[in-house]
Amino acid sequence: MAGNNQSGRLGGQVISRDAQIVLLVPGDASRWVTLRREMLADTPWSFASSVEDDAGLDPAVTAERLAGPDHVTAAAVGGRGDGPLLSTATLLRDRHVKMRHRGWIVGVYTTPAARGLGLARQVIVRLIAVARERGIEVLCLSASADAAPAIALYASLGFRAWGVEPDVVRVDGRSHDEVHMRLVVGPRAAGGGGGT
Repeated sequence: MAGNNQSGRLGGQVISRDAQIVLLVPGDASRWVTLRREMLADTPWSFASSVEDDAGLDPAVTAERLAGPDHVTAAAVGGRGDGPLLSTATLLRDRHVKMRHRGWIVGVYTTPAARGLGLARQVIVRLIAVARERGIEVLCLSASADAAPAIALYASLGFRAWGVEPDVVRVDGRSHDEVHMRLVVGPRAAGGGGGT
């Protein structure tokens, strides 16, 4: 796998970095739930939710979320847009009136067969563009300290780490820290804050 022809295989289907990047709609809920089950099983230390308590595993709940204006999920889709979801991330706008200038990137995941193709980068770049279009000025995210490739990706996109929180997630008795990161995407937030 090298160069622009980089590809992988998923269930006999060849996947490449040329997957379509789309914003999911309520009709995509079942496909997203399938990938969500995979992500929670594959890298449980990367997510606060688990198969036992994730309301998003209910397609009706996911469809309702995908219909909301402050919940935008982007995905890399295989095939001609009708294939499996290969990579995904969600942008959540802060619901508090005083914090509407902020958004959160959550639920970032790429299926193992599609890793290394740059799909997560494309998905996050799409969400950064959506954030700017919607007037969001600051994007925040948290990544497992165990996910060095993810942290490197976020840093390459301009996210800066501002702290490490110890013992955030425990899986099978093992503690996992989280790295908190921030990206300024709007002009007003660039100068910092401080009042007046």
